[in-house]
Amino acid sequence: MLPVRTAALAIGCAFGAGHSADWLLSQYLTPAADSAAVNKIYGIQSYGNPASVTSVSVPDDTAHFLRLTAQFASTGTEGYSANLGILHPLNKSWSAVNISATDSIQFEYRYNKKPGGGIEILLASKMYPQFCSDSGFMYLFAPKITQIAPANTWRTLKIAISDFAPPKWWLDRLGGQHPAGYPSLLDVLRNLEAIQFAPKTTYSQPGTQLGVPCTYCVGPNLTDIQFDIRNVKLIGYEDVLPNPDRIGCLEKPVATVDSAIDDNRNELGGYWFAYSDTSTAAAKAGDSARGSSSAAMILSPGQAALLAGLHKKTGDATFDW
Repeated sequence: MLPVRTAALAIGCAFGAGHSADWLLSQYLTPAADSAAVNKIYGIQSYGNPASVTSVSVPDDTAHFLRLTAQFASTGTEGYSANLGILHPLNKSWSAVNISATDSIQFEYRYNKKPGGGIEILLASKMYPQFCSDSGFMYLFAPKITQIAPANTWRTLKIAISDFAPPKWWLDRLGGQHPAGYPSLLDVLRNLEAIQFAPKTTYSQPGTQLGVPCTYCVGPNLTDIQFDIRNVKLIGYEDVLPNPDRIGCLEKPVATVDSAIDDNRNELGGYWFAYSDTSTAAAKAGDSARGSSSAAMILSPGQAALLAGLHKKTGDATFDW
């Protein structure tokens, strides 16, 4: 029997995807007094340039938040070098996770002093060349300074995955080109290890960056900060099963069920046929589907039609259902 000509099936995310839900990375239920305890319990770490000082803690078991305590300092006269923040792995083992089907990243944050340089959220992965990871040349999102919270106020920030991009100033310097070996955003999302949360400072003194003079790029105006986060979530996260071709995830491909009326085999490897689950055989006397129903497929150019008739005696009824 033959199927409808050029029938098509929208795949969506049917292949290679699992359960979709929001993923809360941690509730920070167990207090941890210092970086060593936080790393042991949660796998979370702080980071910073050699001149800066950082530590992380979970202050108590009632508020359930993670705190970065930091002091900013430039590394010599290297411009914009006072970089520090939180390295929050997706899991304690720091194994890479495929989050390519995730819609957005959401979290709540606050600080005791509003950072003059704003905040950045970065996607950490081993897919970057080492010098890019070391320098912070990663996919990131930085809300406008006018949009971030005032001091001592919790605020929720939700970032669409598609809004993550390399630093604009860096792309401008390179003429809009990525360096050799720089991964695509999809490569990073398929191999994400951690999310970085970075308060940023402004500067008051001149220096150089990558050998180029800069006017205000050394001497942080923000000397210290307490930066808190909680409720870090991947919104719409899906467990993505092995699917190297990414069929039906970020893309929305269409699969042809059958392209021509030639035989009863379809393009997906199956067959078209008509069937009935009833029988008039004596051996089927007790079958609930006993009867003389029929089914047949009638073919015509460009289409197939199913003709069906249901004939079944029920109890003492004098008519067919």
